[in-house]
Amino acid sequence: MKSLSIIILSFNEEKNIRSILNNVCSLESIDNVEIIVSDGNSTDGTRECIDKSIKVLVCEPNRSKQMAKAVEAAQGEVLWFLHADMKLPSNALVQIKNAINKGYDGGGFANNFDKYNDKIKRLGTIMNLRIFDKKEQSDKGVFYGDNAIFITKKQLHEIGGIPQQEIMEDYELSVRLKQNGAKMFKIKNSPIIVSSRRHIEEGFIRTRLRWILIRKLYKWGLDPFLLKKLYSDER
Repeated sequence: MKSLSIIILSFNEEKNIRSILNNVCSLESIDNVEIIVSDGNSTDGTRECIDKSIKVLVCEPNRSKQMAKAVEAAQGEVLWFLHADMKLPSNALVQIKNAINKGYDGGGFANNFDKYNDKIKRLGTIMNLRIFDKKEQSDKGVFYGDNAIFITKKQLHEIGGIPQQEIMEDYELSVRLKQNGAKMFKIKNSPIIVSSRRHIEEGFIRTRLRWILIRKLYKWGLDPFLLKKLYSDER
């Protein structure tokens, strides 16, 4: 298996950063895996909660820039991008290694929400008009940040690195990888758990509608700088 770097993206995650780091450090096959926290210049105590043995990078709060900065510093041949509020299955690294060893260039994980999962998934199916075709975007090779994307550094370099834009960098990354012929794999039997806090705080229907609108407007060519105004990322 190629060497691997875990990159955790954080911004004002004082409440979650210790949990994700403990989770990562307890994974099977974690030995000799590099861990990097790429922080968006948090204004709370996020960085103070990180053990001194963990490499911490700081830049402005922009996920594409945080990802790019970490990629530049990472030593691993495979890069795994995580959000600070995720909960990972114990065999996640084993699953990634198996996919890479089978010849895949990268991929992502199926996910479940920590609360109201059935309600949120059902809303997504209905509002995306997937009544008969129940496949999610990730089933079609389009992975978002909440899928915990992993990718070989070689493949990432071939497409010019992380797309640098205000929003939808994960979608654009998937599009460029598909165009480059990358072999991507969805890990379905070990889903990650993602936070439903945005749905709870801002409303279930409103949150889903906004995500759908942003994706549609992006596909129609609206500038990501303008789209960012529709998507708040405060913690």
